[in-house]
Amino acid sequence: MNGIVSLGEAMPMRPHTTQKCEQHGEYPSYRFAGRQTGCPRCADDKLRKDQHLRNVALEAERFAARLKQVGIPPRYADAHLDEVDQAEAIRAWLRAARAGKSGALVVLGHTGTGKTHLACAAARYAIEQGMAARYTTVPRYLRQIAETWGVRGVTERAVHQPLVDAELLVLDELGAGRAGENDTWRVHDLIADRYDEARPTILISNLTPNELRAVIGDRAYDRIREDCVQINLVGESRRAPPQRR
Repeated sequence: MNGIVSLGEAMPMRPHTTQKCEQHGEYPSYRFAGRQTGCPRCADDKLRKDQHLRNVALEAERFAARLKQVGIPPRYADAHLDEVDQAEAIRAWLRAARAGKSGALVVLGHTGTGKTHLACAAARYAIEQGMAARYTTVPRYLRQIAETWGVRGVTERAVHQPLVDAELLVLDELGAGRAGENDTWRVHDLIADRYDEARPTILISNLTPNELRAVIGDRAYDRIREDCVQINLVGESRRAPPQRR
């Protein structure tokens, strides 16, 4: 049983008139609470439609919560692949990634060219296809690492390992800020560990390839270059310039 009882079934038997619905034809109409009842099949249709809309809204809420849980910034929660020029190339990469036949996806470009939007759109699409994705930035990763220092029973591994284990990881802001040697090694280890586990990673940076090599080190750079797909975003910044006063 679906829990939906038609209006005709719920009404007790009593004198009625025959009315005609443009969609469903003739139906018995009863006088109830001072009003004539309408088409019972239309009432059933409305109940089902309303329930469907509630289910759709609930699913949307659950999906939004899932995007937040995996770290996708609210600003990019509605990013869709159809909005980017490289959609087909990214879908092809993700198909290969799910089959275990792809390396990293490296997205480079100046500030404001849409790198994060593209990466989050790719992550959202991957989640829609059933992949378990995570999004983080290098500064956030290093900050969360630092927050474990001095906490009894908590090690850096508690931050590091979930990112290694993610089926798909988006690692944004590579090269942002000034990282010390230890921080560089932490980023290198994250990339290297995912490489060793053959897990696909999307790497985002506003650096040139040579600058990226200098930041993450030769070994990590050589690993991500192996079988990687590189997308270069060009053009002027899409971000609005500051208002002059």
